[in-house]
Amino acid sequence: LVPNYTCQPGCNYTLYDELCGIVEADHKVTGAITVIDGTVIDVTGGSAEDDDWFANGFAVFGAGDSQENRFILRSESIVGGTRLTLNRPLNYNIVTAAVDFYPGCDGQYEGGCAAFANQANYGGFPWKPEYIESVGMGYQVKTGK
Repeated sequence: LVPNYTCQPGCNYTLYDELCGIVEADHKVTGAITVIDGTVIDVTGGSAEDDDWFANGFAVFGAGDSQENRFILRSESIVGGTRLTLNRPLNYNIVTAAVDFYPGCDGQYEGGCAAFANQANYGGFPWKPEYIESVGMGYQVKTGK
């Protein structure tokens, strides 16, 4: 059995779920694709955001049977929009299609939660007690003869 909530420094919640409390629709940015170069895509919209604001987020391209969802690895502001680096290239060549993209969270108390002003809903343990470091493993490592 695996516990559904672990004592870890990273947040146990998923961004935009009900326990996190951040509303997905409030952070949706819609733009049009202007350039596709493999996994790098230039999109209109979101240009006032800091670099990597959309990192760890996701993007939704197209609709219906040709809809594609991609994980955003990096983002940077460019003139007139945002450059997104995706985890893999798109299957369909949808250069003029609209794209919805959402910022991500790194799951850290001082990182993602602070950026969203959501530290009250943080679902982890950001400060590890000092006594954890001093507890031994309970066995000794054996080496060869």
